Amino acid sequence: MAQSFRERIPEFAILKTLGFSDVSVMTMVLAESIIICGFGGFLGLGLAKLLIVVSSAKVAMFLPGFSMPATILLTGALWIMLLGLVTGAVPAVQGLRLNIISALRRN
Repeated sequence: MAQSFRERIPEFAILKTLGFSDVSVMTMVLAESIIICGFGGFLGLGLAKLLIVVSSAKVAMFLPGFSMPATILLTGALWIMLLGLVTGAVPAVQGLRLNIISALRRN
């Protein structure tokens, strides 16, 4: 996320020039981070649940009670959202503090 933000600093500066507020730029960066983490994380959770459902009958004699309860899915979803917030926090604050003139001067 940090690298993605650094590559697009001039774009964020132009958004601010067009009238987007500091908070809206910060929200965009944070939302992107949460969406990227959410897509990968929920895809992984879904595939894990599917794999467990498909293979639970085959491994029942070795691992009785092999399942993924809803609490595990909920915990995984919360960790995914937390990871998205944490990884996007520093770039989002940088977007909040971005100075238009110095950001456009870099390139």
